[in-house]
Amino acid sequence: MLDLARRLAERVPLRLGVLSKVERGFALAEGRLDKVSKAAPVEVDARMDVAEGFRAIVNACLRHFRLNERLVTERREAEALHQARVAMRRLRSAFSLFRPAIRDDRYDALREELRWFTGTLGDARNLDVFLTRKAGEGVALDQEALLAAREWAYDQVVGALDSQRFRDLMLELVVWLEAGDWRGRRKARAPLGEFAEERLDRLWRKVRDGGRELESLEEEERHRLRIEVKKLRYAVEFLAGLYRSAAPAQKRYAAALEGMQESLGHLNDIATARELIGRLGLAHAEQEPAAADPDEERRHLGDAAEYFQRLGQVGPFWRQASSA
Repeated sequence: MLDLARRLAERVPLRLGVLSKVERGFALAEGRLDKVSKAAPVEVDARMDVAEGFRAIVNACLRHFRLNERLVTERREAEALHQARVAMRRLRSAFSLFRPAIRDDRYDALREELRWFTGTLGDARNLDVFLTRKAGEGVALDQEALLAAREWAYDQVVGALDSQRFRDLMLELVVWLEAGDWRGRRKARAPLGEFAEERLDRLWRKVRDGGRELESLEEEERHRLRIEVKKLRYAVEFLAGLYRSAAPAQKRYAAALEGMQESLGHLNDIATARELIGRLGLAHAEQEPAAADPDEERRHLGDAAEYFQRLGQVGPFWRQASSA
């Protein structure tokens, strides 16, 4: 089946569709085809096994991505690129979350290809963020160089989307999802709820341990903590349907995770902006790249610490739900 799909893709630039004819018709009539789409809730429940849960999550991520793809290629719309990148990051987080159950002989290759493609979106997104924040305040930026850099970065994104490599990745991913060897593994047939609790526990421990040392972490260590927070946030969102009885606690926990991720993300944006100014030559030659405002950095760090305290106050709600 994969070989046939590959042969077709070599002759015709196939794209995976995520809307039925009826859905497309309603979306067209309501003007939603030209709007940026955010991630929708994933439909999982306690009756599912691990394989069913993983399949639902991956399909939701692919749908999220495809709904924004056209706005990236045709309009080079910043928010559409952001959502497409979020979709890919969520997909990679799903791979990490379900790794013990799905790691077969194709897992590593698919994960690396997803990493490659997600990486092609990075420069364009970083430049979009740079354009909307004040990291360059006090520096006479070379606007022409900045806009040229953004155009080049989007050229790379569009080129990747139009590549045979990317089409092969999407086809292989879908075929593997439906018929991969991983589906026959014992862990893939286990109840989703039991598996989810163990994985959420593991992610929470990493965030908890890093958060306790938050204010003393170096820049790179904070970056790694932000990634762990993001993984936990996505996992909580993916698996929310399992914990409807703990919905109020789940919402508070998710909100604290989102706040902590955003605060750490602002710190990362500051570091990225500084790096972009130097790497792309956006400042005039006689000037040094602008340093971040220390007060701004302290504020974001304090916000992250406050959100971490809120996480601890809620605690692992999934354990509370299972014991209720």
